[in-house]
Amino acid sequence: QGNLSARVVTYFALQLFQAAMKKGKVDVGSVEQLQMLDPFVPLLSETLSSRHVGVLSLALRCLTRVTCLPLPSLERCVPDVTAHLFDLLRRYARTGAAVVGGNQELVFSAFKAMTTILRDFKKQSVSEEELRILLTFVEEDIHDYQRQSTAFPLLKAILGRKLMGTEVYELMQKVSRLSITSESDATRQQCRQAVFQFMTDYPLKKKLQNYFDHYITNLSYEEQSGRESAIEVLAMVFNKFPQKLLQRHACYFFIPLASRMVNDDSPLCRQMVAEALKSLLKKLETSSRNDIATILVAWFGHKKLLHKRLASQSLGLLVEIEGHGFEKRLPVFLPLLDGCLALHGSYQEEGSAEGTAEEGAEGGTEGEVGGAEIEVGAGVGTGTGTDWIPRQQHHKPLDHLLFVSLVALEKAFTSCTVLRIEQHLEQVNLLWEKICLLLLHPHSWVRLLSSRLFGLLFSCYDP
Repeated sequence: QGNLSARVVTYFALQLFQAAMKKGKVDVGSVEQLQMLDPFVPLLSETLSSRHVGVLSLALRCLTRVTCLPLPSLERCVPDVTAHLFDLLRRYARTGAAVVGGNQELVFSAFKAMTTILRDFKKQSVSEEELRILLTFVEEDIHDYQRQSTAFPLLKAILGRKLMGTEVYELMQKVSRLSITSESDATRQQCRQAVFQFMTDYPLKKKLQNYFDHYITNLSYEEQSGRESAIEVLAMVFNKFPQKLLQRHACYFFIPLASRMVNDDSPLCRQMVAEALKSLLKKLETSSRNDIATILVAWFGHKKLLHKRLASQSLGLLVEIEGHGFEKRLPVFLPLLDGCLALHGSYQEEGSAEGTAEEGAEGGTEGEVGGAEIEVGAGVGTGTGTDWIPRQQHHKPLDHLLFVSLVALEKAFTSCTVLRIEQHLEQVNLLWEKICLLLLHPHSWVRLLSSRLFGLLFSCYDP
Protein backbone atom coordinates (compact mmCIF):
# COMPACT_ATOMS: atom_id res chain seq x y z
CA GLN A 1 0.00 0.00 0.00
CA GLY A 2 2.78 2.42 0.81
CA ASN A 3 5.06 1.39 -2.06
CA LEU A 4 5.02 4.03 -4.80
CA SER A 5 6.33 1.66 -7.42
CA ALA A 6 3.64 -0.91 -6.66
CA ARG A 7 0.97 1.77 -6.94
CA VAL A 8 2.29 2.95 -10.30
CA VAL A 9 2.44 -0.60 -11.64
CA THR A 10 -1.09 -1.31 -10.40
CA TYR A 11 -2.39 1.88 -11.98
CA PHE A 12 -0.69 1.02 -15.28
CA ALA A 13 -2.10 -2.51 -15.23
CA LEU A 14 -5.59 -1.16 -14.61
CA GLN A 15 -5.20 1.25 -17.52
CA LEU A 16 -4.24 -1.62 -19.81
CA PHE A 17 -7.17 -3.69 -18.58
CA GLN A 18 -9.65 -0.85 -19.09
CA ALA A 19 -8.29 -0.07 -22.56
CA ALA A 20 -8.60 -3.71 -23.59
CA MET A 21 -12.21 -3.88 -22.37
CA LYS A 22 -13.19 -0.49 -23.74
CA LYS A 23 -11.78 -1.05 -27.23
CA GLY A 24 -13.25 -4.53 -27.58
CA LYS A 25 -9.99 -6.42 -27.46
CA VAL A 26 -11.71 -9.03 -25.29
CA ASP A 27 -14.35 -11.09 -27.08
CA VAL A 28 -17.09 -11.34 -24.44
CA GLY A 29 -18.85 -13.90 -26.62
CA SER A 30 -15.95 -16.31 -26.40
CA VAL A 31 -16.17 -18.88 -23.60
CA GLU A 32 -12.41 -19.31 -23.64
CA GLN A 33 -11.70 -15.60 -23.19
CA LEU A 34 -14.33 -15.31 -20.45
CA GLN A 35 -12.54 -18.10 -18.60
CA MET A 36 -9.30 -16.14 -18.92
CA LEU A 37 -11.07 -12.98 -17.70
CA ASP A 38 -12.65 -14.61 -14.64
CA PRO A 39 -9.47 -14.60 -12.43
CA PHE A 40 -9.29 -10.82 -12.73
CA VAL A 41 -12.47 -10.37 -10.66
CA PRO A 42 -10.96 -11.15 -7.23
CA LEU A 43 -7.88 -9.10 -8.14
CA LEU A 44 -10.04 -6.09 -8.94
CA SER A 45 -11.95 -6.63 -5.70
CA GLU A 46 -8.68 -6.57 -3.72
CA THR A 47 -7.66 -3.36 -5.46
CA LEU A 48 -10.60 -1.61 -3.79
CA SER A 49 -8.70 -1.76 -0.48
CA SER A 50 -6.20 0.76 -1.87
CA ARG A 51 -5.98 4.22 -0.28
CA HIS A 52 -5.12 5.98 -3.54
CA VAL A 53 -8.01 7.75 -5.23
CA GLY A 54 -6.67 7.27 -8.76
CA VAL A 55 -6.28 3.52 -8.35
CA LEU A 56 -9.73 3.23 -6.75
CA SER A 57 -11.45 5.19 -9.53
CA LEU A 58 -9.83 3.11 -12.25
CA ALA A 59 -10.54 -0.16 -10.44
CA LEU A 60 -14.22 0.79 -10.11
CA ARG A 61 -14.49 1.58 -13.81
CA CYS A 62 -12.95 -1.79 -14.63
CA LEU A 63 -15.30 -3.56 -12.22
CA THR A 64 -18.32 -1.84 -13.74
CA ARG A 65 -17.34 -3.32 -17.12
CA VAL A 66 -16.93 -6.89 -15.88
CA THR A 67 -19.95 -7.07 -13.57
CA CYS A 68 -22.27 -7.30 -16.57
CA LEU A 69 -20.47 -10.40 -17.86
CA PRO A 70 -21.30 -14.05 -16.98
CA LEU A 71 -18.25 -14.66 -14.81
CA PRO A 72 -18.42 -17.33 -12.05
CA SER A 73 -16.22 -15.35 -9.64
CA LEU A 74 -18.67 -12.47 -9.53
CA GLU A 75 -21.20 -14.23 -7.29
CA ARG A 76 -18.44 -14.96 -4.79
CA CYS A 77 -16.80 -11.52 -4.91
CA VAL A 78 -19.86 -9.24 -5.08
CA PRO A 79 -20.40 -9.17 -1.27
CA ASP A 80 -16.79 -8.00 -0.75
CA VAL A 81 -17.10 -5.46 -3.55
CA THR A 82 -20.34 -4.13 -2.03
CA ALA A 83 -18.72 -3.74 1.36
CA HIS A 84 -15.79 -1.85 -0.19
CA LEU A 85 -18.22 0.41 -2.08
CA PHE A 86 -20.11 1.44 1.04
CA ASP A 87 -16.81 2.05 2.81
CA LEU A 88 -15.73 4.33 -0.05
CA LEU A 89 -19.03 6.20 -0.01
CA ARG A 90 -18.73 6.81 3.73
CA ARG A 91 -15.21 8.14 3.30
CA TYR A 92 -15.49 10.21 0.14
CA ALA A 93 -19.16 11.15 -0.32
CA ARG A 94 -20.31 12.71 2.91
CA THR A 95 -23.70 14.35 2.48
CA GLY A 96 -23.60 18.09 2.27
CA ALA A 97 -19.88 18.09 1.46
CA ALA A 98 -18.53 19.27 -1.84
CA VAL A 99 -17.12 16.46 -3.98
CA VAL A 100 -14.51 17.79 -6.38
CA GLY A 101 -11.59 16.64 -8.52
CA GLY A 102 -10.47 13.04 -8.23
CA ASN A 103 -12.87 12.41 -5.36
CA GLN A 104 -15.80 13.35 -7.58
CA GLU A 105 -14.76 10.83 -10.23
CA LEU A 106 -14.33 8.20 -7.52
CA VAL A 107 -17.79 8.81 -6.08
CA PHE A 108 -19.43 8.73 -9.54
CA SER A 109 -17.67 5.44 -10.30
CA ALA A 110 -18.76 3.99 -6.95
CA PHE A 111 -22.39 4.91 -7.62
CA LYS A 112 -22.26 3.39 -11.11
CA ALA A 113 -20.78 0.17 -9.73
CA MET A 114 -23.44 0.05 -6.99
CA THR A 115 -26.17 0.60 -9.58
CA THR A 116 -24.90 -2.35 -11.62
CA ILE A 117 -24.75 -4.60 -8.56
CA LEU A 118 -28.27 -3.70 -7.44
CA ARG A 119 -29.65 -4.21 -10.93
CA ASP A 120 -27.87 -7.42 -11.91
CA PHE A 121 -27.26 -9.27 -8.64
CA LYS A 122 -30.66 -9.81 -7.07
CA LYS A 123 -29.27 -12.10 -4.38
CA GLN A 124 -27.08 -9.35 -2.95
CA SER A 125 -28.94 -8.04 0.08
CA VAL A 126 -28.97 -4.42 1.20
CA SER A 127 -29.38 -3.55 4.87
CA GLU A 128 -31.60 -0.72 6.09
CA GLU A 129 -28.55 1.35 6.94
CA GLU A 130 -27.02 0.81 3.50
CA LEU A 131 -30.32 1.67 1.80
CA ARG A 132 -30.51 4.83 3.89
CA ILE A 133 -27.00 5.82 2.76
CA LEU A 134 -27.87 5.31 -0.91
CA LEU A 135 -31.16 7.20 -0.67
CA THR A 136 -29.47 10.10 1.14
CA PHE A 137 -27.02 10.54 -1.70
CA VAL A 138 -29.71 10.10 -4.35
CA GLU A 139 -31.85 12.79 -2.71
CA GLU A 140 -28.93 15.19 -2.74
CA ASP A 141 -27.73 14.37 -6.25
CA ILE A 142 -31.04 14.61 -8.12
CA HIS A 143 -30.96 18.36 -7.53
CA ASP A 144 -27.47 18.67 -9.05
CA TYR A 145 -27.49 18.60 -12.86
CA GLN A 146 -23.90 17.35 -12.97
CA ARG A 147 -24.62 14.36 -10.74
CA GLN A 148 -28.09 13.37 -11.96
CA SER A 149 -26.59 10.96 -14.51
CA THR A 150 -25.63 8.64 -11.65
CA ALA A 151 -28.44 9.47 -9.20
CA PHE A 152 -31.42 8.49 -11.37
CA PRO A 153 -30.05 5.12 -12.56
CA LEU A 154 -29.26 4.27 -8.94
CA LEU A 155 -32.77 5.27 -7.87
CA LYS A 156 -34.32 3.13 -10.61
CA ALA A 157 -32.12 0.20 -9.57
CA ILE A 158 -33.37 0.58 -5.98
CA LEU A 159 -36.97 0.71 -7.18
CA GLY A 160 -36.37 -2.26 -9.46
CA ARG A 161 -35.30 -4.30 -6.45
CA LYS A 162 -38.45 -3.14 -4.60
CA LEU A 163 -36.39 -2.28 -1.54
CA MET A 164 -38.66 -1.17 1.28
CA GLY A 165 -38.15 1.60 3.80
CA THR A 166 -39.74 4.79 5.06
CA GLU A 167 -37.02 6.77 3.32
CA VAL A 168 -38.07 5.33 -0.07
CA TYR A 169 -41.63 6.67 0.30
CA GLU A 170 -40.40 10.05 1.52
CA LEU A 171 -37.94 10.37 -1.34
CA MET A 172 -40.53 9.48 -3.96
CA GLN A 173 -42.83 12.21 -2.70
CA LYS A 174 -40.01 14.68 -3.36
CA VAL A 175 -39.32 13.14 -6.76
CA SER A 176 -43.01 13.50 -7.70
CA ARG A 177 -42.88 17.19 -6.82
CA LEU A 178 -39.66 17.59 -8.80
CA SER A 179 -41.35 16.02 -11.83
CA ILE A 180 -43.57 19.11 -11.93
CA THR A 181 -41.39 21.93 -10.62
CA SER A 182 -38.00 21.21 -12.23
CA GLU A 183 -36.94 23.62 -14.96
CA SER A 184 -35.03 20.87 -16.81
CA ASP A 185 -36.90 18.74 -19.36
CA ALA A 186 -34.50 15.84 -18.77
CA THR A 187 -34.98 16.00 -15.00
CA ARG A 188 -38.77 16.03 -15.28
CA GLN A 189 -38.65 13.05 -17.62
CA GLN A 190 -36.40 11.06 -15.31
CA CYS A 191 -38.62 11.90 -12.34
CA ARG A 192 -41.75 10.85 -14.23
CA GLN A 193 -40.20 7.51 -15.11
CA ALA A 194 -39.10 6.91 -11.52
CA VAL A 195 -42.49 7.85 -10.07
CA PHE A 196 -44.35 5.66 -12.55
CA GLN A 197 -42.04 2.74 -11.76
CA PHE A 198 -42.71 3.32 -8.07
CA MET A 199 -46.50 3.44 -8.56
CA THR A 200 -46.54 0.22 -10.58
CA ASP A 201 -44.02 -1.88 -8.60
CA TYR A 202 -44.70 -0.96 -4.96
CA PRO A 203 -47.74 -1.97 -2.87
CA LEU A 204 -48.96 1.58 -2.27
CA LYS A 205 -52.63 0.72 -1.67
CA LYS A 206 -54.30 3.90 -0.35
CA LYS A 207 -51.12 5.93 -0.85
CA LEU A 208 -51.55 5.55 -4.60
CA GLN A 209 -54.47 7.98 -4.39
CA ASN A 210 -52.09 10.65 -3.07
CA TYR A 211 -50.05 10.45 -6.26
CA PHE A 212 -53.19 10.65 -8.39
CA ASP A 213 -54.28 13.71 -6.41
CA HIS A 214 -50.86 15.29 -6.85
CA TYR A 215 -50.91 15.08 -10.64
CA ILE A 216 -54.58 15.98 -10.97
CA THR A 217 -53.98 19.09 -8.85
CA ASN A 218 -50.98 20.10 -10.95
CA LEU A 219 -52.99 20.07 -14.17
CA SER A 220 -53.44 23.75 -13.33
CA TYR A 221 -49.77 24.38 -12.40
CA GLU A 222 -48.68 27.89 -13.39
CA GLU A 223 -45.82 26.77 -15.65
CA GLN A 224 -46.75 25.02 -18.89
CA SER A 225 -43.88 22.56 -18.55
CA GLY A 226 -45.27 21.38 -15.22
CA ARG A 227 -48.76 20.93 -16.66
CA GLU A 228 -47.36 18.94 -19.57
CA SER A 229 -45.50 16.70 -17.12
CA ALA A 230 -48.66 16.05 -15.09
CA ILE A 231 -50.60 15.16 -18.24
CA GLU A 232 -47.85 12.78 -19.37
CA VAL A 233 -47.89 10.90 -16.06
CA LEU A 234 -51.66 10.52 -16.22
CA ALA A 235 -51.43 9.33 -19.82
CA MET A 236 -48.91 6.68 -18.69
CA VAL A 237 -51.35 5.63 -15.98
CA PHE A 238 -54.18 5.27 -18.50
CA ASN A 239 -52.03 3.21 -20.88
CA LYS A 240 -50.42 0.86 -18.35
CA PHE A 241 -52.60 0.54 -15.25
CA PRO A 242 -55.14 -2.28 -14.87
CA GLN A 243 -58.59 -1.72 -16.30
CA LYS A 244 -60.31 -2.40 -12.97
CA LEU A 245 -58.46 0.45 -11.28
CA LEU A 246 -59.33 2.86 -14.10
CA GLN A 247 -62.96 1.75 -13.92
CA ARG A 248 -63.11 2.74 -10.24
CA HIS A 249 -61.52 6.15 -10.92
CA ALA A 250 -63.11 6.91 -14.31
CA CYS A 251 -65.09 10.02 -13.35
CA TYR A 252 -62.38 11.14 -10.93
CA PHE A 253 -59.92 11.32 -13.83
CA PHE A 254 -62.33 12.44 -16.53
CA ILE A 255 -63.83 15.58 -15.01
CA PRO A 256 -60.64 17.54 -14.14
CA LEU A 257 -58.89 16.43 -17.32
CA ALA A 258 -61.80 17.37 -19.55
CA SER A 259 -62.01 20.81 -17.95
CA ARG A 260 -58.41 21.46 -19.05
CA MET A 261 -59.57 21.29 -22.68
CA VAL A 262 -61.25 24.63 -22.08
CA ASN A 263 -59.27 26.02 -19.16
CA ASP A 264 -55.71 25.66 -20.43
CA ASP A 265 -54.25 28.50 -22.48
CA SER A 266 -51.70 26.24 -24.19
CA PRO A 267 -52.76 24.50 -27.44
CA LEU A 268 -50.17 21.79 -26.79
CA CYS A 269 -51.58 21.04 -23.33
CA ARG A 270 -55.11 20.92 -24.69
CA GLN A 271 -54.02 18.50 -27.39
CA MET A 272 -52.20 16.32 -24.84
CA VAL A 273 -55.29 16.29 -22.62
CA ALA A 274 -57.47 15.18 -25.51
CA GLU A 275 -55.10 12.31 -26.34
CA ALA A 276 -54.94 11.30 -22.67
CA LEU A 277 -58.73 11.28 -22.41
CA LYS A 278 -59.00 9.06 -25.47
CA SER A 279 -56.55 6.63 -23.86
CA LEU A 280 -58.74 6.60 -20.75
CA LEU A 281 -61.99 6.11 -22.68
CA LYS A 282 -60.48 3.19 -24.62
CA LYS A 283 -59.81 1.35 -21.36
CA LEU A 284 -63.30 1.85 -19.91
CA GLU A 285 -66.17 -0.58 -20.19
CA THR A 286 -69.64 0.48 -21.28
CA SER A 287 -70.88 1.02 -17.72
CA SER A 288 -68.19 3.59 -16.99
CA ARG A 289 -68.73 5.31 -20.34
CA ASN A 290 -72.41 5.53 -19.45
CA ASP A 291 -71.46 7.38 -16.28
CA ILE A 292 -69.37 9.80 -18.31
CA ALA A 293 -72.21 10.24 -20.81
CA THR A 294 -74.46 11.20 -17.89
CA ILE A 295 -71.94 13.87 -16.88
CA LEU A 296 -71.94 15.23 -20.45
CA VAL A 297 -75.74 15.46 -20.41
CA ALA A 298 -75.52 17.52 -17.22
CA TRP A 299 -72.95 19.83 -18.82
CA PHE A 300 -75.15 20.29 -21.87
CA GLY A 301 -77.97 21.33 -19.55
CA HIS A 302 -75.89 24.02 -17.84
CA LYS A 303 -76.81 27.60 -18.63
CA LYS A 304 -73.21 28.67 -19.31
CA LEU A 305 -71.95 28.42 -22.87
CA LEU A 306 -68.61 27.34 -21.49
CA HIS A 307 -70.04 24.14 -20.01
CA LYS A 308 -71.95 23.39 -23.20
CA ARG A 309 -68.73 23.79 -25.17
CA LEU A 310 -66.91 21.48 -22.78
CA ALA A 311 -69.69 18.92 -23.23
CA SER A 312 -69.48 19.13 -27.03
CA GLN A 313 -65.70 18.73 -27.10
CA SER A 314 -65.83 15.79 -24.71
CA LEU A 315 -68.64 14.24 -26.70
CA GLY A 316 -66.47 14.36 -29.82
CA LEU A 317 -63.84 12.27 -28.03
CA LEU A 318 -66.46 9.75 -26.91
CA VAL A 319 -67.71 9.40 -30.48
CA GLU A 320 -64.14 8.78 -31.72
CA ILE A 321 -63.62 5.96 -29.24
CA GLU A 322 -67.02 4.27 -29.50
CA GLY A 323 -67.35 4.59 -33.28
CA HIS A 324 -70.42 2.77 -34.55
CA GLY A 325 -71.26 1.84 -30.96
CA PHE A 326 -72.17 5.48 -30.30
CA GLU A 327 -75.35 4.99 -32.32
CA LYS A 328 -77.27 3.90 -29.23
CA ARG A 329 -76.58 7.32 -27.67
CA LEU A 330 -77.90 9.33 -30.62
CA PRO A 331 -81.46 9.76 -29.23
CA VAL A 332 -79.96 11.49 -26.19
CA PHE A 333 -77.25 13.65 -27.75
CA LEU A 334 -78.71 14.72 -31.10
CA PRO A 335 -81.35 16.95 -29.42
CA LEU A 336 -78.67 18.39 -27.12
CA LEU A 337 -76.43 19.31 -30.07
CA ASP A 338 -79.48 20.71 -31.83
CA GLY A 339 -80.07 22.94 -28.83
CA CYS A 340 -76.49 24.24 -29.03
CA LEU A 341 -76.86 25.10 -32.71
CA ALA A 342 -80.23 26.75 -32.01
CA LEU A 343 -78.47 29.32 -29.84
CA HIS A 344 -77.15 30.92 -33.04
CA GLY A 345 -80.66 31.83 -34.13
CA SER A 346 -81.67 33.19 -30.73
CA TYR A 347 -78.60 35.40 -30.56
CA GLN A 348 -79.26 36.72 -34.06
CA GLU A 349 -82.80 37.67 -33.15
CA GLU A 350 -81.72 39.50 -30.04
CA GLY A 351 -79.07 41.49 -31.91
CA SER A 352 -75.39 41.67 -31.24
CA ALA A 353 -75.66 44.18 -28.38
CA GLU A 354 -78.30 42.25 -26.51
CA GLY A 355 -76.53 39.01 -27.35
CA THR A 356 -73.40 40.28 -25.67
CA ALA A 357 -75.33 41.19 -22.56
CA GLU A 358 -76.99 37.77 -22.62
CA GLU A 359 -73.59 36.08 -22.72
CA GLY A 360 -72.53 38.00 -19.67
CA ALA A 361 -75.75 37.16 -17.84
CA GLU A 362 -75.53 33.47 -18.68
CA GLY A 363 -71.82 33.12 -18.13
CA GLY A 364 -71.16 32.90 -21.89
CA THR A 365 -68.16 35.19 -21.83
CA GLU A 366 -64.70 33.97 -21.01
CA GLY A 367 -65.06 32.31 -17.64
CA GLU A 368 -63.77 29.26 -15.90
CA VAL A 369 -64.47 25.60 -15.24
CA GLY A 370 -62.88 24.34 -12.08
CA GLY A 371 -61.47 27.71 -11.10
CA ALA A 372 -59.01 28.38 -13.96
CA GLU A 373 -59.08 31.14 -16.54
CA ILE A 374 -60.30 30.27 -20.02
CA GLU A 375 -58.69 30.56 -23.42
CA VAL A 376 -60.17 27.73 -25.42
CA GLY A 377 -59.15 26.35 -28.79
CA ALA A 378 -60.48 23.82 -31.24
CA GLY A 379 -58.70 22.91 -34.44
CA VAL A 380 -60.43 22.35 -37.76
CA GLY A 381 -58.04 19.57 -38.66
CA THR A 382 -58.24 17.55 -35.46
CA GLY A 383 -61.35 18.74 -33.69
CA THR A 384 -59.69 18.12 -30.35
CA GLY A 385 -59.50 21.69 -29.05
CA THR A 386 -55.98 22.70 -30.03
CA ASP A 387 -56.42 25.87 -32.07
CA TRP A 388 -58.99 28.57 -32.51
CA ILE A 389 -59.04 31.92 -34.31
CA PRO A 390 -61.79 34.06 -32.78
CA ARG A 391 -63.71 36.91 -34.31
CA GLN A 392 -64.52 39.88 -32.14
CA GLN A 393 -64.28 39.14 -28.43
CA HIS A 394 -68.03 39.27 -27.75
CA HIS A 395 -68.70 36.64 -30.43
CA LYS A 396 -66.01 34.29 -29.24
CA PRO A 397 -67.92 32.06 -26.73
CA LEU A 398 -70.86 31.35 -29.04
CA ASP A 399 -68.63 30.84 -32.10
CA HIS A 400 -66.61 28.36 -30.11
CA LEU A 401 -69.71 26.47 -29.04
CA LEU A 402 -71.04 26.31 -32.60
CA PHE A 403 -67.73 25.08 -33.92
CA VAL A 404 -67.17 22.24 -31.42
CA SER A 405 -70.82 21.21 -31.76
CA LEU A 406 -70.38 20.91 -35.52
CA VAL A 407 -67.18 18.91 -35.00
CA ALA A 408 -69.06 16.51 -32.71
CA LEU A 409 -71.84 16.19 -35.30
CA GLU A 410 -69.34 15.50 -38.07
CA LYS A 411 -67.78 12.69 -36.03
CA ALA A 412 -71.22 11.25 -35.22
CA PHE A 413 -72.36 11.37 -38.85
CA THR A 414 -69.10 9.77 -39.98
CA SER A 415 -69.07 7.00 -37.36
CA CYS A 416 -72.78 6.14 -37.36
CA THR A 417 -75.35 5.58 -40.09
CA VAL A 418 -77.55 8.30 -38.65
CA LEU A 419 -78.21 10.00 -42.00
CA ARG A 420 -80.03 6.95 -43.34
CA ILE A 421 -81.89 5.75 -40.24
CA GLU A 422 -85.62 6.46 -40.28
CA GLN A 423 -85.69 6.56 -36.48
CA HIS A 424 -83.60 9.74 -36.36
CA LEU A 425 -84.96 11.40 -39.51
CA GLU A 426 -87.11 13.99 -37.77
CA GLN A 427 -84.33 15.09 -35.41
CA VAL A 428 -81.75 15.12 -38.20
CA ASN A 429 -83.97 17.33 -40.36
CA LEU A 430 -84.14 19.84 -37.52
CA LEU A 431 -80.34 19.78 -37.37
CA TRP A 432 -80.03 20.44 -41.11
CA GLU A 433 -82.19 23.54 -40.74
CA LYS A 434 -79.72 24.98 -38.21
CA ILE A 435 -76.66 23.86 -40.18
CA CYS A 436 -78.06 25.49 -43.32
CA LEU A 437 -78.23 28.84 -41.49
CA LEU A 438 -74.61 28.42 -40.39
CA LEU A 439 -73.44 28.32 -44.01
CA LEU A 440 -73.60 32.12 -43.83
CA HIS A 441 -72.00 32.42 -40.40
CA PRO A 442 -69.37 35.22 -40.12
CA HIS A 443 -66.65 32.85 -38.86
CA SER A 444 -64.94 30.96 -41.69
CA TRP A 445 -64.33 27.80 -39.64
CA VAL A 446 -68.02 27.50 -38.76
CA ARG A 447 -68.89 27.88 -42.45
CA LEU A 448 -66.27 25.26 -43.36
CA LEU A 449 -67.65 22.69 -40.91
CA SER A 450 -71.20 23.36 -42.08
CA SER A 451 -70.13 22.78 -45.67
CA ARG A 452 -68.35 19.56 -44.75
CA LEU A 453 -71.49 18.28 -43.05
CA PHE A 454 -73.54 18.91 -46.17
CA GLY A 455 -70.84 17.09 -48.11
CA LEU A 456 -71.42 14.07 -45.89
CA LEU A 457 -75.16 14.32 -46.55
CA PHE A 458 -74.76 14.52 -50.33
CA SER A 459 -72.32 11.61 -50.35
CA CYS A 460 -75.01 9.34 -48.90
CA TYR A 461 -77.18 9.61 -52.00
CA ASP A 462 -76.62 8.88 -55.67
CA PRO A 463 -77.01 11.89 -57.99
